[in-house]
Amino acid sequence: KLQFLYFIGENLREGEGMGCGASGIENVNNTQEKVAMPTKEVLTSRWLKHEFKEFDMPVYGCRFTSDMSSIVAGGRGGQIKVIRIADGTVTSHLDGHRGFVLSLAVSSDNLVCSTSDDRTVRLWRLNTTNDTLSNEVLTELSGHTHKVYSSDFTRDGRHLLTASMDKTVRLWDVETSQHVTTLTGHTKAIFSATFSPDNSLVVSGGDDTLVNMWDWRSGKLVKTFKGHQKTVWSSRLTDDNQTMVSGGMDGGVKVWDVGEGVIVKDLRANDAPVHCTLFTNNGRNIISCGRDNTIRIWSTEGERIDTLRGHHGTVYSIASSPSLLVSCGLDRSLKVWELPTEACPEAAPEDIEFDFDDEPVPTEEDPWSGVE
Repeated sequence: KLQFLYFIGENLREGEGMGCGASGIENVNNTQEKVAMPTKEVLTSRWLKHEFKEFDMPVYGCRFTSDMSSIVAGGRGGQIKVIRIADGTVTSHLDGHRGFVLSLAVSSDNLVCSTSDDRTVRLWRLNTTNDTLSNEVLTELSGHTHKVYSSDFTRDGRHLLTASMDKTVRLWDVETSQHVTTLTGHTKAIFSATFSPDNSLVVSGGDDTLVNMWDWRSGKLVKTFKGHQKTVWSSRLTDDNQTMVSGGMDGGVKVWDVGEGVIVKDLRANDAPVHCTLFTNNGRNIISCGRDNTIRIWSTEGERIDTLRGHHGTVYSIASSPSLLVSCGLDRSLKVWELPTEACPEAAPEDIEFDFDDEPVPTEEDPWSGVE
């Protein structure tokens, strides 16, 4: 069974059809070449705009800067890079972490937070006048006693949360760099924690298979959601706090009615673990990524909008703007996509059975390998 695809020109001679040559950026619109390939090899680049190959190790975290002009990314090796989207220029290299960079967050005023398996949380200031980050870390937040897997700012940038394998979520005052409170209740490692869009709540998930919802100002555990069978790697709320999405080791994307505390949809194309989930299009659409090497876009009603193919390994992280998506993963690449908002059946070929043998096998150094 054959289908046409847009082949991203990895076999093109250097500089031929590339957007920026040595900068590492490929403008896919200028390099499209139709090639007939077996379905299993299909690489759908209908929505792919740019590809950056600036890393020589897997990339675990990526975020847009607040003005959407650049991407901040980091991963194995501990280095963080800032890449300007327009021309692919790496405007800054941030060195300092002594272990893998496991998460990144960017505040509304361009403060960058990075967390690591070296147990530290670092804050860096983005200089918006020349798109560079100060080479010196502004501050290092200490307190976690194990790897720190997740970070998030409130929308106003005044508070920060971090989540760790030490079973805690810690809240910080950004201006003073002081610890505000610690949320305790998970019985095992925590891999994800995010603020609600209105900043009133925190949702967290981890190795105990639970998603907990907190009133973080009082430290009160508001509700516990039970339904996952394995480790939870991601959880997020809609703007009205009425719907939640989560994903993890058990595969599929779970959509929850927050008030009732029940799963109303289990969106599943296969059983591949899901690393990241988020809402877009004003909460009407859900995006997920994971170990089937794809990014999947769904409506909250369960309709599949599209499947973005292009990564050659686990997709660890995604971040969105109103019109763009950035992704990163095991294949060491960063990809920037246009965001489809309506179903495009002609661009979403029939799903194939995913063969895990096709994916580069995570080594013992992979921070998520063997985590259940």
